[in-house]
Amino acid sequence: MKAWLLPKLGSIENLVLADVPDPTPAAGEVVLRMKFAALNPADRYLAEGMYPARPTLPHIMGRDGLGIVEAVGEGVSNFKIGDEAVLVRSEVGVNRPGTLADKVAVPVESLVRRPEGWTEEESAGATLVYLTAWQALTQWGDLPPSVVLITGASGGVGVASIHLAKAMGHTVVALSRGTSKVDALKEQGADHVLDPTDTQWRRTLKTLLNNKKVDLAIDNIGGELFKDVIDAMNMWGRVSVVGQLADETGGEVLRDKPEELQQTFDTLITHLRTRYSLSFVSTNKQHDGTVRKLKVDVAEGAAKSEGKLVVKARKSYVAPKS
Repeated sequence: MKAWLLPKLGSIENLVLADVPDPTPAAGEVVLRMKFAALNPADRYLAEGMYPARPTLPHIMGRDGLGIVEAVGEGVSNFKIGDEAVLVRSEVGVNRPGTLADKVAVPVESLVRRPEGWTEEESAGATLVYLTAWQALTQWGDLPPSVVLITGASGGVGVASIHLAKAMGHTVVALSRGTSKVDALKEQGADHVLDPTDTQWRRTLKTLLNNKKVDLAIDNIGGELFKDVIDAMNMWGRVSVVGQLADETGGEVLRDKPEELQQTFDTLITHLRTRYSLSFVSTNKQHDGTVRKLKVDVAEGAAKSEGKLVVKARKSYVAPKS
């Protein structure tokens, strides 16, 4: 089969398209033939050696995806050949081969059904960012209606955090550089959108909130912005550090226990249904799987797009016979 291989740490630009053996399912696993796979900042962190995990190289990256069950291991009863399945988070793409390939072996406890009303692309690109946002919002317990500040709000976790925070009844403040995405972020549910490069953004925020301060911040950026975020917090404010897109001062992406994934995913969907029609990952970008185009799209999409990048598997590819 074909797969995107990371032969060495250092940069996502090191990815190469190569032939690798087809996976076989162990007990409790299935093999998915991938239809869509998504890219995350966590993939970049891993490629650059900034992630806690140190996979065996060469490594197949990719932690999100949707595919069709092609083979079933011993002891699997809840999925059968031909079923569609969505990968929720696990060690896939971290310490074991990931979804940027024609096929991937996945523990069955890490799979869920595609939610009603979601497209294939939305399902393939949603799980990691929405569960990360969910954990960032709920790890502090049940918050009453609060002011939630989200940095890097136009990214995958940022948009997911806006949706969930708004569905939970919070006032949502989105930080995103420039003014080009203000309307889009307000359409996604943000109450206020501010530019963190504006030296007066904290003063403006104070006015918008009638002198209130931030109760919870979800920080996807880190770096110099972090101290400004802290300054905007109230006395008992909390910060969920999710990303480190500015530099290496951020924290590790939050993770769920595998046995809790389906329950967490179902609860997350219930919250989203209270507000959204489930067409909310409308900013996904679809791309074909050519080496040159993937690298260009990752770079340009990260700079210009909101939401997630979703890579579509090539329908024309036929795996060589073993």
